[in-house]
Amino acid sequence: MVDTQELDALKRVNLADVVERVTTLRKASGREFCGPCPRAGCDADEDGFHVGRRDNGSWWWFCRRCHGKRGDIVEFARWLHGYDFSQAVAWAHGGIAVVEAKPRKPVHTVATARTWDVAEVERKIDAACRVLANGDGELGAAGRAYLVKRALTMPTAERFFLGTHMAWDRNLHQARPALTLPWARADVVTAIKYRFCEVPTGGMKMTSESGSRFDGMFGRNALGGAYDVLVVCEGEINGMSVHQAARAAGWPWVDAVSVGGEGAALSATTVAAVAELAGDFKRVLMWLDKPDYAAALRDAVPGAQAIRSHDDGVKYDANELLQRDMLQDFMGAVFGRLWPILV
Repeated sequence: MVDTQELDALKRVNLADVVERVTTLRKASGREFCGPCPRAGCDADEDGFHVGRRDNGSWWWFCRRCHGKRGDIVEFARWLHGYDFSQAVAWAHGGIAVVEAKPRKPVHTVATARTWDVAEVERKIDAACRVLANGDGELGAAGRAYLVKRALTMPTAERFFLGTHMAWDRNLHQARPALTLPWARADVVTAIKYRFCEVPTGGMKMTSESGSRFDGMFGRNALGGAYDVLVVCEGEINGMSVHQAARAAGWPWVDAVSVGGEGAALSATTVAAVAELAGDFKRVLMWLDKPDYAAALRDAVPGAQAIRSHDDGVKYDANELLQRDMLQDFMGAVFGRLWPILV
């Protein structure tokens, strides 16, 4: 039996934090947030779902398309999961446990001059990390399945502060599960890229958080501290693959970062960021899909080296080598040729 006092307490749970386990929210006003509807099949636009807090501390939500009446956390659980009242109350209590758990903050985040909000960015990263780490529901399962497909482990995901989130696919006009990839420069998060876990026909492969500035590098917040060998890769998945293979081989002196897609690899901002970080390392290796791009980036960093992807008739990038259990041997051969003292 649930009494009135218990229900009143549940209504004061921070519903925005709970909802962010299943969708992406952004601040709409002082105490109101909006984002894509988390309910499968709803075709509301990307800010059609709203969550807010009243003056008395209680929280409400509604969807412009499929649930126009404001509800509380219990109604949210019944609507989203199809629970009966008792099940919804139990779920809401679970929500309290999640919200009250102390979040793990990967790096300090700051607001930019556009739409970057400190609390909002931290909440997104923390919530997404918890969903993936706990394997929560369909969203957590989708993220873990993507990691398995890419041969990436949970320790690697945790090292790079990966999470799973519902991101808006502008092509399909719906929210879909995506891996969250935080970018940083120095100790400041500058962007969040969303890589969709599945890519249906016509769907987007990736998108990004509004206000993101890709003027840093992915993996900057996961450096090990040895500052010996830095491998600069194209693509976040490749950077994490190099890191994982190096740790498996017992090479803690290897760090890896990504400059993202080839379109940004040679931009003035990227080159400056790479040169800045490379100055802290003894050895720097450029590994991009196109050899001429790798060579151009190498030439911007004194003493750096550049390599080509493995090619035996079929060219494999770092993640493709990892999936085939070939990456460690490939890297060992490269290090042995360039710096025999290391291996």
